[in-house]
Amino acid sequence: MRPRRVLLILGLVLLLVACDPDGPDVPLGPTVAPGVTSVEQSGGSFRYGIGPPRAITPTLAQSGDDLAVVDALFDSLTAWDARGRAVPSAASSWEVSDDATEWTFTLRPGSTFSDGAPVTAEAFRTAWSTLSAGGPFGYLLADVIGHGAVARGEVPVLSGVRIDDEFTLTVLLRRPRSDLAAVVGHPALGPTNLTQRAADPVSWVQQPAGNGPFAVTEPYTDADFIRASAVDTWANGLRVAGSPTEVVFRIGDLDINYLAFTQGRRDLTAVPPEALAVAAEDFPSRGGAWSGPGLIVGGRPESYVLGVNTQTPPYDQVDVRQAISLALDREALADSLQNGNLAPATSLLPPALPGTQIDQCDRCTLDIPAARRLLQEAGVQQLGFAFNAGGGHEAVRDELRGGLSRAGVALVSNGRGPAPPLPEYQDQLLAGTVGIFRFPLVADVPSSLSVLFPLLHSTQVPERGGMNYMRYTNATVDSLLEQAARTLDDESRESLLDRVVDRAVNVDQVVMPVFSTQHSMVASAEIRGLRYDPHGLVNLTELVIQR
Repeated sequence: MRPRRVLLILGLVLLLVACDPDGPDVPLGPTVAPGVTSVEQSGGSFRYGIGPPRAITPTLAQSGDDLAVVDALFDSLTAWDARGRAVPSAASSWEVSDDATEWTFTLRPGSTFSDGAPVTAEAFRTAWSTLSAGGPFGYLLADVIGHGAVARGEVPVLSGVRIDDEFTLTVLLRRPRSDLAAVVGHPALGPTNLTQRAADPVSWVQQPAGNGPFAVTEPYTDADFIRASAVDTWANGLRVAGSPTEVVFRIGDLDINYLAFTQGRRDLTAVPPEALAVAAEDFPSRGGAWSGPGLIVGGRPESYVLGVNTQTPPYDQVDVRQAISLALDREALADSLQNGNLAPATSLLPPALPGTQIDQCDRCTLDIPAARRLLQEAGVQQLGFAFNAGGGHEAVRDELRGGLSRAGVALVSNGRGPAPPLPEYQDQLLAGTVGIFRFPLVADVPSSLSVLFPLLHSTQVPERGGMNYMRYTNATVDSLLEQAARTLDDESRESLLDRVVDRAVNVDQVVMPVFSTQHSMVASAEIRGLRYDPHGLVNLTELVIQR
């Protein structure tokens, strides 16, 4: 083990020398905040290793790296606490109608962007309208009245966002959304600084003055870092003593950032999959799945799922669908892919989502004899599996093929042809021409409802913008989902959604969860109180630097 570890580190050293000849980090800015007399109290600089951001404003943000920066610079109406529940942020309070179709948010009075411009209700309506017109996360607002018209370019402003006064906005929905308070906490739903955008559109994109706890100190183009200093006037949350006076986002690939961490030049970064074993040895976890210091390995709100077209024989038979699930060795897949940084599925929903019940999948364990019996009784000799090119889906195909072969059934992938590119594959799903197919199940906000309604409600077929590629229709499931969408109490809503999952997975078996993904980060021993949440966000104002 030791020689292999030395070779790995040596290779990373050579890579760093080739790609980062300047070696040391950017010079640190001031480490003492106004009114603070000691470095120990001030916190100093938090060095966060990320990949290259493509955008640092909410409406243009797309990747996790984009959102990491945007979350530091901007505050949405709400934020997510450690349990994934909505708490006040830019909005100090909100009210909701009994049917969950009308939400009124009151902004904090006197709140400003970092350049002193006021944060108004119009700043949010403009941002959301821009996002709806083509922003990467515009679909989060799909249930706001007028979203479709804005997305089609028919009108410029969301009619479903009403400005009641300068600091109050009401959101009108076309259907109930009891989870809207969580939805509007997404970093991409932050406000637009109308004053800066009007005066200098280029500055708005490269050095935006946001309403968050930090502000960038120079324009970002293609630099290898982004420096953001603490904003003294920020009042949308808690800033503890010893929290960072600045965040320096150090930009590099996984290997570069991880090696820099091992050399003490990063405080937080992701771990390359091939280095997980070494990281576990060198930086043992002293926190847990969500906190440091040391190795932080926890679930992401993402699952790999197999679906079946319930309207196409033989997949219209529930026994056949159950047999497919029983023929899949989830543990073998999770162990063999991404250096084991996956977890075999035990429920449809990713474990990282609030309220998810583990071990809620009766047929998520391998049982070849049971699969063989069900397939023989159904008279099935061959099944088909479709997936797109790229992404390593062949490994899932091979594992499923092996299991079905032992159960006496042949598996043909993509009609014996090559895997199609993603757009062509999506067209096939839209047309309903495939039997078994794969798709990712991703929760962009901490809400089970946001995943299950578009996946399982009978109205949410892909031609209507939903994810029900299975063409699943069940009146009981529809009723439970509609009731959950009106239920404002979190526990009551989750109880209803548990019944939905049980029916869809254990009774009707229209989907087969395969595995869920995990994050793997390392946090410096000099950082206390850090929380890295399932959505990749860090509590920058609550962690403490002790150097």
